[in-house]
Amino acid sequence: MLKVREYFVVHNQPLAVFDWEKTLLHGESLDEVGKFLDITTEIEQITRDGMDGRIDFRESIGRRVDLINQKLVTGYDLTAILDVVRDIPLVPHAEEVIGFLKEAGYTIGIVSGGLDMFVQLGAERLYPNFLFSSRTEIKDGTISVYPLTDKGLVVRFLREEYGFRKVYAFGDGANDISMMKEADVGIGYRPTPILVPHCKYVINDLMQIPERIRDETVGH
Repeated sequence: MLKVREYFVVHNQPLAVFDWEKTLLHGESLDEVGKFLDITTEIEQITRDGMDGRIDFRESIGRRVDLINQKLVTGYDLTAILDVVRDIPLVPHAEEVIGFLKEAGYTIGIVSGGLDMFVQLGAERLYPNFLFSSRTEIKDGTISVYPLTDKGLVVRFLREEYGFRKVYAFGDGANDISMMKEADVGIGYRPTPILVPHCKYVINDLMQIPERIRDETVGH
């Protein structure tokens, strides 16, 4: 899924591209849905396995959606599930940092493997210039998912299409490795061990981002 607000995009300016869940959103949408559907243990274990690289992302999201569909066919209301996702808060300081980057002339992208119908509910609070996520279809009360599995391809497309002069990538898990490799600067926000070697910086608070940006600007 792709959403573009081209009238906000300035060519040849820097791009800051963020993972969504656990980087800007305070939690994993499918984990929260799992709690609501009383399948917390199963969902969270698959999430951890995917984050740590023990299974690939396609398998991770497919297995979690299958578990949710098994509950949906028993009569759970999809609208109630969307309400659960809508109530997930942002990570502390997410809005302030995105505002800082916009004021500094950065284009903002969100690249998520999450389900588009979930990601849009929260990401619109930050008004990104670009929003990419896994595409979903609803048919007969169940969810089909077409996963976004290679975030690096998205970053490469944005760089080539818009000529961004420098790309910063922010993420936390195994699915962000390809994005970090394509970026000029990779910054891990509380990253899992498998992501750390691919990060130039590791931070524990989003408010550290302006300082890391200044380090890069002064250093170059």
